[in-house]
Amino acid sequence: MSRTPPRPMTSAGRGNQKHMAKARITLDMVEAADFDDLGAFRRMQTRLADYAGAVDGYFWGQSCDAFARAYRHNGIVGGRLVAPPEGVSYLNYLHGPVEWLGNKRPNRLKSQAIIHESVTHSAAAAVRILKRRGLGTQIVISRRDGSVTQHCDILANVAHARHHNSAGVGVECINRFYGKHAKPGDRVISAVWAHRRSYIVPTEAQLQSFFSVLVWLEEVAGVPLEFPATKIGADSTDPGGAFYWGRWNGHKGARGCQAHHRSAHSDGLFFEHYALSRSVGLSHDAAVAATIAAASSGKRSTRNHLGG
Repeated sequence: MSRTPPRPMTSAGRGNQKHMAKARITLDMVEAADFDDLGAFRRMQTRLADYAGAVDGYFWGQSCDAFARAYRHNGIVGGRLVAPPEGVSYLNYLHGPVEWLGNKRPNRLKSQAIIHESVTHSAAAAVRILKRRGLGTQIVISRRDGSVTQHCDILANVAHARHHNSAGVGVECINRFYGKHAKPGDRVISAVWAHRRSYIVPTEAQLQSFFSVLVWLEEVAGVPLEFPATKIGADSTDPGGAFYWGRWNGHKGARGCQAHHRSAHSDGLFFEHYALSRSVGLSHDAAVAATIAAASSGKRSTRNHLGG
């Protein structure tokens, strides 16, 4: 039994495909069945408030630019637009200033969030370094005000942490890390787990945005709000759950949220402890206090995240 061959793409469809690929806009974003679905493109054009072009179904330069402006605050997961994390200032890679840090490898569901700290003074500096090294990340969180930028699809496979690139979402938190780089207003603590034993505490705005992002990743990408390294270390048999400030051999296949420190370098542990504290019911203020106390206690195993 012969099958009807697919209809060749028209010149309009080829134009739509070319311009949308350049702008990284997918068919799902514009609710179109294919690149020749001019009716769907016309409907989208009428929904773009600041679009002054012809409503003709040609989703080319002007249409793509207007679409990027209209939907720059959305999250992008599996090629689809979704609501961003609640209460967070959010910009995605459709918007010009947010640089693309992804690749063309297939998307897949995620099971991990890997927490990085940039050791840079700004998000722009972190992005430059990642690009120079051929690395990437999905999320970057500003230190100054906790604003969030998305640099590739949440489900993309990008190089950010060995053994975690396929299953993990990279969350890059902008922090100079080392106490010697502190500026006026920064809080610095002494920490046995930190490289060179001196650490710049993240800002409260950054911590709050970070936890909102983790809650959101559980909803949109399936990353469980769990902390698999919690019961590792000297107190691993304690049913209360001790937080271990160090490396962990079980990091590779563990589902949930973990600092990059669990597998390499020295970053992410403060953020991980704060998020753990929030997840077990502590308020923001209590979680910050508990994390500072634990991080500067001089101990490798703490239980401050349990409160009290």
